[in-house]
Amino acid sequence: MMRQLWAVATKEFIDARRDPRSIMTLVGYALMGPVMMLAAFTALVENETRNEQQVTVQHIDRAPGLAQHLREAGYRLETLAPDIDAEQAVGDHDVILRPVDDFRRRMRAGQPAHIELLHDSSRTSSQSATRRVEQTIAAWSGELASLRLMALGVSPQAAQPVLTQRRDVASRADRAALVLSGFQVFVLIAAFFGSMHVSIDATAGERERRSLEALLVQPVSPLALVVGKWLVAALFGLLGVALTLTAMGLLLPMAPLGELGIRYQPTPMSMLTMFALIAPLSLLAAGLQMLASSYAKSFKEAQTYLSLLMFVPMVPAMAVSFLQLDAEPWMFAVPVLGQQQLLGDALRELSPDPLSWAVATATVVGLGLVCVIATARMYASERMLRGL
Repeated sequence: MMRQLWAVATKEFIDARRDPRSIMTLVGYALMGPVMMLAAFTALVENETRNEQQVTVQHIDRAPGLAQHLREAGYRLETLAPDIDAEQAVGDHDVILRPVDDFRRRMRAGQPAHIELLHDSSRTSSQSATRRVEQTIAAWSGELASLRLMALGVSPQAAQPVLTQRRDVASRADRAALVLSGFQVFVLIAAFFGSMHVSIDATAGERERRSLEALLVQPVSPLALVVGKWLVAALFGLLGVALTLTAMGLLLPMAPLGELGIRYQPTPMSMLTMFALIAPLSLLAAGLQMLASSYAKSFKEAQTYLSLLMFVPMVPAMAVSFLQLDAEPWMFAVPVLGQQQLLGDALRELSPDPLSWAVATATVVGLGLVCVIATARMYASERMLRGL
């Protein structure tokens, strides 16, 4: 049995190594995720910095005190000409600040004076810029209210009988894990993406090339045939995870995470720990893909099946995000979700719980073996039908 398995695995590995599509897909995806995250973080920091430096104002001469406060807060004021329609021009600016006509009169009378903030809520940059300007105006309004109370001989503290003090107890690692949640999805998908083309070529590809009969006629048991193909496909899944983690470890330190108040410096040991936590998932990914593609009659049909299967690692991440679920013990018994929780703990620099790791690993390996056995039975029945 072992000799048959080794012969099949060697043959499949040589075929996969010679297939440029498998290699290019593996390397391309491993670089795509880290590069996308690096670009996203860089763009986010640049956007945050740009929004803090500049704000567009119109008729700011109506509120000279506000203009001075904005400059002291670090804003660079870009003046919009009075004859320009601000509502039409808001598409070219993140936010336009405009005091109303009777702003000065209402301020002198001690009445609430209105300031318009024109923005486009469909743009993310406009939302963040508007939020910051609102906070700055609120701070200036609070200063004015305190001065008015002091002028009346009333302590400003009398207007604030209750003060809320917020204390963030999250560690740097916790904040980093929250920001790097997209990193988890890329690593989980890498286990599926790395083995996809190898699984298709070893099953539907053999059928389309009409070389499956030549394999079935060999003195090799269907189980040894499927297990050999399965191990090679899982090996490429492991390579995908390893390449993705390596690219993340090299590129993430280049991201300006410090500008976001996050410090994350991956180490070789942390990368090895993550690899050990995700590695068993490659066995399940290869098993599912071989089972699904064995039903396909052609390479393209198998690609369609496995493209839909790629959504499997995304579902747990989306469910946890939308439902705002906290980590529970039962999650480690759910395929993919358990690996996601383990990976999140690793990003928080927490030591993996041996029991949780054992449950998550046993689940994915067991289901992978079930898929392999089901595929082997399919090959055995096909062998019997053909009288081989």
